[in-house]
Amino acid sequence: HLSIRRQRQMCIRDSLETYLFVDKSFKLNLSNQIQFKEIVFDLWSSLRRAKLIDKKTKKTQIKKLLTNTPLPDKIIWTGELQQFKFFIDILVNHPKIEDVKNNKWIIALNCFHVTDRIGNVASNQKVSNQKKPTLSKQKKIKTYLNF
Repeated sequence: HLSIRRQRQMCIRDSLETYLFVDKSFKLNLSNQIQFKEIVFDLWSSLRRAKLIDKKTKKTQIKKLLTNTPLPDKIIWTGELQQFKFFIDILVNHPKIEDVKNNKWIIALNCFHVTDRIGNVASNQKVSNQKKPTLSKQKKIKTYLNF
């Protein structure tokens, strides 16, 4: 068996057939710790309430997601692939999130366990090729990331 750290660093091919090792997450640039805790709680509770993430997801997982920290346990995405793509697109384009656009799908799938409708684990390509969700779903997701 591979260690959890080694599993997190498993080779992922990008479109150029090179290998990337990524075991970190996204980084929210915010110095106010009280505001940061509120953002973590609000995002965690909103995503759970909307059934976009598994109800067993812990706040610490969301905190790690936003602090460029490896997640030993991936966050289980229970929403649709379209919603996941839109969520990540909005997250990485947020002015307070450090720029990771070149590796956003690798990082996203390193942090989230995402499957398609029939239970297959989603690939970078499958996620990035998704269309936008309905306007009502887009509006909801945007409100979750309104920080």
